[in-house]
Amino acid sequence: RVSRALHAAGFKSTEVIKEVAEVFPVSGGGHEQASAMRFKEALAEVGAKRFIFLHTDYFLCGPVDTARIRELDALLQRDDIGHIRLVGVPPPSLDFSDDATLGVLAKTEKYRVSLQAGLWKRRVFEQLLLPAFGPIELESEGSKNSAQFKERFLSAKGGCPALPYVHGISKGVWLYDAVKFLECEGYRVPPGRKKEILWDYLSRILYLNRMKYRLKLLRASVAGANL
Repeated sequence: RVSRALHAAGFKSTEVIKEVAEVFPVSGGGHEQASAMRFKEALAEVGAKRFIFLHTDYFLCGPVDTARIRELDALLQRDDIGHIRLVGVPPPSLDFSDDATLGVLAKTEKYRVSLQAGLWKRRVFEQLLLPAFGPIELESEGSKNSAQFKERFLSAKGGCPALPYVHGISKGVWLYDAVKFLECEGYRVPPGRKKEILWDYLSRILYLNRMKYRLKLLRASVAGANL
């Protein structure tokens, strides 16, 4: 699936992925089977001190920007950085002076720990993996527990241009836009799988756009109040 997406974009996937993999072994697992223990088992096979976390239901839809990934890795090697989320969902609330495209995730933010694609220090990630945690607990309780780390957690402010991907499954449902993307790439979702219908997709997109607009207004009002 990765190869098909990258070849369609005009890139040789083996060359792109090989260059990234030299620095970052890639790990992940489907949402429906994700758990702290499964993540620990995967990490046991990874010798690197830093890695990219990428679920198997995230489908690459364009070329990997290896140069940008290396820049982010250089940041992650600093003593004061423990995690860099590659997607701004939700967006970070604080600015990061060293890179205008990134922000700092406040220690009080709900999804400070997220299963979105991101770069992690292995030591930090492993300490968040408690035995009873599934994906929901990892995000909710892990976000609270992350406040104990001295390292800052960063996040992209927008999309994920360094590692562009389509999110395939949410709560056991194949998302409409992901299904259409995969069909264009020659892959069909197996029969019997639950798929999002067009109306639900449009409602989801409209809801997200409304939330983005409200957040923009909120930030403008806060900025005005600080003048």
